[in-house]
Amino acid sequence: MGVLVIARTKNSTNSQPRLHSGTGTTAMTVAAARPAAPIIAVSPDAATCRRSTLLWGTVPVEVDPAALRDTHALARRVAVALGFAGEGQSILLIAGFVPDEAQSTPSITVLRI
Repeated sequence: MGVLVIARTKNSTNSQPRLHSGTGTTAMTVAAARPAAPIIAVSPDAATCRRSTLLWGTVPVEVDPAALRDTHALARRVAVALGFAGEGQSILLIAGFVPDEAQSTPSITVLRI
């Protein structure tokens, strides 16, 4: 099972979630556990992707911010494109870790390819 990491935070002026991996906190949190599965850290930020290369088992992928509107489709597409998952397999979408623990709202979603 591959692991896809996308940070998910709330926009302070809107109740809709704003999806991005701005700081890489979710990738750092997951990498600290040293999972056996690869971690795909998706971010529109080049600096975050560069930092993610230093994390345990992490494959950073820089994407267009518009691609983050449908994270489920993005997760499936990236996992298949990198060869970490195929038809009928499952991946995990892990999101919601932010530097301030009080504002973290972690979630794990199992997605079928």
